[in-house]
Amino acid sequence: LQHLGYTGTALWIDLVTHRFAIVLTSRLYPDEAGTAMPLRSLVLGIVSSEAAPVSSSRIATRVPAMAAAVAQVARLPVSRGPVLAGIDVLSARGFAAVAGKRIALVTNRSGFDRFGRRTVDLLAQAPGARLVALFAPEHGLGTDVDEKFGDTIDVATGLVIHSLYGDRRRIAPALLADVDMLVLDLQDAGVRFFTYLATLGYALEAGAAAHRPVLVLDRPDPLGGDTFGGPMADAGAATFTGYYPLPLQPGMTLGELARLFNDRLHIGAALTVVPMANYARAMRFGDTGLGWVALSPNLRDGAALSLYPETGLIEGAEVSVGRGTETPFGVVGAPWIDGRILADDLRAMRLAATFSPVRFVPAEGPYHGTVCEGVRIELPPGAARPGEVGLALALALHRRYPARFRIEAIRASVGSREVADMLEAGRSIDEIERVVDAQNAAFARERGAFLIY
Repeated sequence: LQHLGYTGTALWIDLVTHRFAIVLTSRLYPDEAGTAMPLRSLVLGIVSSEAAPVSSSRIATRVPAMAAAVAQVARLPVSRGPVLAGIDVLSARGFAAVAGKRIALVTNRSGFDRFGRRTVDLLAQAPGARLVALFAPEHGLGTDVDEKFGDTIDVATGLVIHSLYGDRRRIAPALLADVDMLVLDLQDAGVRFFTYLATLGYALEAGAAAHRPVLVLDRPDPLGGDTFGGPMADAGAATFTGYYPLPLQPGMTLGELARLFNDRLHIGAALTVVPMANYARAMRFGDTGLGWVALSPNLRDGAALSLYPETGLIEGAEVSVGRGTETPFGVVGAPWIDGRILADDLRAMRLAATFSPVRFVPAEGPYHGTVCEGVRIELPPGAARPGEVGLALALALHRRYPARFRIEAIRASVGSREVADMLEAGRSIDEIERVVDAQNAAFARERGAFLIY
């Protein structure tokens, strides 16, 4: 609950955590031309940072009177065409591919059809099929958890939701003993270090090891299937945030990546991809007409998604990228940064993005509850090469603050040892981009064989 007064006063009450904040001030003094908005934002950020993130299910439990409102917000959107997701195509075909099968499903809230019905419920009711196991990747079945989580129960089906982001990140072989087919329906973020790529790879490995076929219900690359680039991860260093040597933005759908992983890593899964209908590579997510849901508590909308590969690239360092603010991934800052100087340094690189000084208080992550200074980033769609802004941020911060911004901390997300070394040496952004372009040329030759659209 909140009340904002005309003179600048403010009152917030959190009915779940029982925290409150009161600001008593006057924007009218001395000339009636002031604003209390920056102060309000800083105070609310500090108070919010003292409380852990709260899932929608916990809100409904703690405040029953809000359950109906929470349920309304949680309703899945309907699609408005022209694209049909893989689950829609499977449904249009009468679920023939899963008929007679006992199914294990890897999914979350992003798995739903054009009418806003969960893939979980559709497969549970599919003629001739039985849904017998559920698995949820990072952020949980509701995509509203920003930490490790354990197994829970899906109320609608009564099935255990096995966590793939807790004590284990792989599907235990025993959980596939009574399963005939493994199905995946996930909306990816289109970025190499988003962990759903590793979850996909691990699912293919589990299916192959258990001799169970794997069915991937395809969805778009939300950043566009015709755009790929950014630093390429080195081979031989597979991690949960770097399952395969890909550029920062692969420009491939999850189904296409499944084909690539299965072939290039010799996984040997009996893989089938149910493709989308009416999809074109040049489409961005907004062009598809498909309904959008937040992929994580901070990856909530297109604005955050478009900057995620850029600011996410430097997130391992000692900076905040706006998690727990109104503009996650749209700002970069720390208490030791001078925002005006950093903005000037970045403008001097003559990039397509706009940089402006900003102050903010992140409610989570590094420096939560602390006033940070840095830059706000605005990046028009398609204006810059993938990863260019992120590399420029790393370069500018390391040049200006070498003792605080360590390239060593972002080597995993950069992926390429050569590019990270060039950042550490302070080489120009143009020199670095030439190396990145050469890496992407090699990937272009590889990816072509696995494209569906």
